[in-house]
Amino acid sequence: MRLDRIEREESVLVDVINCMRQRDLNDPSMTCQTVDVSEEGMQFSSELDIPVNTRLELRLDLETSLYRL
Repeated sequence: MRLDRIEREESVLVDVINCMRQRDLNDPSMTCQTVDVSEEGMQFSSELDIPVNTRLELRLDLETSLYRL
């Protein structure tokens, strides 16, 4: 079953917690843009290539709307 995706561009703060493939990516913070958000995930665009299995911390503030995910 495909869940509804909310297509919306919002700023998201991304902190790289652990990147095993590219150690030089560890600990940077960057502001990215969401592409869409759903109950099971979020797609965002970044200027950096982030390898699969990289642990991230994300902060997304939606002041104008309430979404239950």
